[in-house]
Amino acid sequence: MWDVVTLEQRAVLRGHRGPVLGLATDAAGRLLASAGQDHTVRIWDVATGRALTVLEGHTQAVREVSFAPDGSWLASAGGDGSVRIWDPRTWTCSAMMRFEGTARGCAWLPDGTGLVVAGSSGLYLYSFLHD
Repeated sequence: MWDVVTLEQRAVLRGHRGPVLGLATDAAGRLLASAGQDHTVRIWDVATGRALTVLEGHTQAVREVSFAPDGSWLASAGGDGSVRIWDPRTWTCSAMMRFEGTARGCAWLPDGTGLVVAGSSGLYLYSFLHD
């Protein structure tokens, strides 16, 4: 991590066994999620650089991660054709969608009601209803 004011390196985040393929911060800037070639998502504390947890479940590289605008969910898109929705309160997988091919990217709609997934077989829009 780098300090954007001083342009000095603040920390080196170590944990993934292989390349990091995607990054996302929550809206508050407190959490960083990293998507790894090692099939994991790692959650980091931005202030300290400390690893908080490792999310497992993908069976191939995780290509992208994206926090919902209100921070209520984290999506991860994997080479195994799955998109997983993680609950940041418990870091458990609350939902999983599967489709043909590789999930290459994901992004939440600005109002948080949907998730767009880019895959090798097309674009997909998933709608989410909030309580």
